[in-house]
Amino acid sequence: MTEVLKAPSIDVPEARSIRWNPPPSELRELTAAMPNARRTLLDNYNVQTRVVSRSKASTFVVTDTPEDHSDKTMTRAEYIRMAALQDAHIKDRDMVVIDGYIGNDPDYRVRTRLYIDVASANIAGQYAFYGFAAMGIGGFGSFFGAIAGGLLVGLVANVPQVWISPNWSDFLIYVFMLVVLLFRPQGLFGSGGTAFGASALRDV
Repeated sequence: MTEVLKAPSIDVPEARSIRWNPPPSELRELTAAMPNARRTLLDNYNVQTRVVSRSKASTFVVTDTPEDHSDKTMTRAEYIRMAALQDAHIKDRDMVVIDGYIGNDPDYRVRTRLYIDVASANIAGQYAFYGFAAMGIGGFGSFFGAIAGGLLVGLVANVPQVWISPNWSDFLIYVFMLVVLLFRPQGLFGSGGTAFGASALRDV
């Protein structure tokens, strides 16, 4: 099992414990322990949740000049208050850290970090899986490819849950990626010289 640290780390808020970059097998175990996770026919886990926050209605621009923005805003003082509440919540939770990159070119890739509650371990597992699929479809080393790939993966992942069955979401993502790579090995927006092979896989 990944080492669980009791002390806080640089760059992340203090937590009761932190699991740093656990392997897929451990993320699977954490997901299986979730009360709303159910095993599918294809030996994956489907976690059914009610999304109440990831929407435009709960997205704010932090600014002290709201007249300069057409979207919903919050003052910097209110932002600091909300951030303190979030940090206080995290302090008593067990957390997971997943580090990665967008892109595989060392000169252009962007570091990313997911810091999330163990109670939502399925999202940490999806972060790696969907990120790899998005880059494969969009094209390794392409920023616009990563965006396009992410949108396409989201579409392919969610449509089957509505019209077919949640059991088929991950399978159809891989099928879609294989079809794209069959006709365009570098991905939709990848350069012709970008290889989709061992060197790319090591950098994901």
